[in-house]
Amino acid sequence: REIFRIMSEMLERTWSFLTSSGSAPKWTVPSNQSSNTSHLPHGLSQFMKAIFQAPTTGIEAEVVYKQLKAVHSKLQEPNLSNQVLSDCIVRSMLCYILGYPVEFAHIYALQLAQKGSVTEKKIGYLAAVTFLKEDDDLILLLMNTIMRDLKSTNLVENNMALVTASYLVPKEMTGMMLPILIEKTKHSKDFIRKKALICLEQIALKNPDFVDHVIESVIVSLSDKDPGVAIVAIQVLKCLHSHYPTMIDLTSCFKAICEVQRQILDKKLPKDYQFHGAPAPWAQQTIIRLLKSVEFENREEVIQLLILSVDQPFLSDNKDDGTIGSAVVFECIETFSVILKADIDPRYDQIMRKLMRCLSSLLNSQQGNNIYIGLCAFESLLQHQEEGMLAKITDSEREFVYKCLDHPDDCIRKKAFSLLNSLATEDNVKDICERILSHVRESSDNYFRKLLIQKTIFVIDKFSETSTDWRVFILLRILQCAKSGEQRQQIILKIQTIFGTRPYNEKTMQIGSKLLTILTNPAQEENAPGKNVFRENFDFSNFVLNSQT
Repeated sequence: REIFRIMSEMLERTWSFLTSSGSAPKWTVPSNQSSNTSHLPHGLSQFMKAIFQAPTTGIEAEVVYKQLKAVHSKLQEPNLSNQVLSDCIVRSMLCYILGYPVEFAHIYALQLAQKGSVTEKKIGYLAAVTFLKEDDDLILLLMNTIMRDLKSTNLVENNMALVTASYLVPKEMTGMMLPILIEKTKHSKDFIRKKALICLEQIALKNPDFVDHVIESVIVSLSDKDPGVAIVAIQVLKCLHSHYPTMIDLTSCFKAICEVQRQILDKKLPKDYQFHGAPAPWAQQTIIRLLKSVEFENREEVIQLLILSVDQPFLSDNKDDGTIGSAVVFECIETFSVILKADIDPRYDQIMRKLMRCLSSLLNSQQGNNIYIGLCAFESLLQHQEEGMLAKITDSEREFVYKCLDHPDDCIRKKAFSLLNSLATEDNVKDICERILSHVRESSDNYFRKLLIQKTIFVIDKFSETSTDWRVFILLRILQCAKSGEQRQQIILKIQTIFGTRPYNEKTMQIGSKLLTILTNPAQEENAPGKNVFRENFDFSNFVLNSQT
């Protein structure tokens, strides 16, 4: 029901767009079906309008089944014109999107893809992608049509066939498609070369046996004269490397990848590739992610390229251009966090200071998106460079993370909490635990509350050399805040673990005596929360016996 509601809303918005003013197509319900206009066919437009305006699912189903019956009957008539066939297929697609079965229309979609004008073939291919799956019995017929259109001299037919093939070519037919697709990567038109690369990517994902052949074509395309083709090649390379990391060696294409990034940084790409002042930001993010996986001997060149990338002057609080630049900076910091080594990189301290300045710019932004990106980058550095990072974090940066604990944006608040474990040191562990506890008391979200308590326990375990009495009594305060019986039991067992086993030393005896004084009266109350759980897991007699001794 929820999916139906969402789909109905999407279709309603689509209808509103198609019939609105402005840049929309301005389609209307024509008053005369026979008139030669650019409007939707009269029957189709009336059918779409009836579906969108159906007040209940029952009425909608009645309209749809009536329409499908008419379409089925129409398709069985001899000598159907392509125009009528297109109309029937469009109606069938609309019904299918709404969740109604239209198996009878599948074969007619293939017929439309095989003949007719470019527009009609496009409708046929679209319907085939919508209706069919890779294991469908009709795929063989579709593949014959795709192969014929790939050999056509018509560029539009080539393009439609490539798009359809990237969706529907089954694994057992990838070998048949591979040679012609490799040839298409050398086509004179850039948009055909792009589609061919995308289709090759899908073939390699379906059949690992062809990965080497596909990668050879991708590497050649990295040096394509059209920057769009080179960027698509990089995206294909990134996808395949993430799926087959052991099969793909980036050393062979490292120089070509770096050259593309340098051209972007030098702003040699056409202005069409700029987005709010940032040059090809999505391509940069893909390239920088790839650079995480380069071989050790290329690290110096990677570091130099990352420094140039992170120094781009596109960090801004402007709502339009700040976030995309920040996303590129985040990828740079993320990659630096993985490849930097304090013991072998002579510029480690210099680079870390530069990264900390970038973090400060992000964290002090007025945009929530930039703040969140900054916190994510901070977390990545702390995870991979903890020893080198903690000494370089200033009080102002740590205090900013603390301020984010009270941020009105829930995502920023939770991300700040996830950083506290990594920010904790022997000097500030008590302060951090106090901050977490204050938010535990105020939080009404039980899941978040449980998560915060777990984080506090983790921090206490991490600094086991902290004074025993502080650890015991902070756990006691956490116990008061815990709502889950399982978590209470965990906390009680932690307290037991801290005390250890008998015989207790004098300091442990003092702590136990103090704890006993605090807990005895509340634990004996008739309605004491968790009383039985506590008694079952915590042996008061040990403390009593030792106190008396």
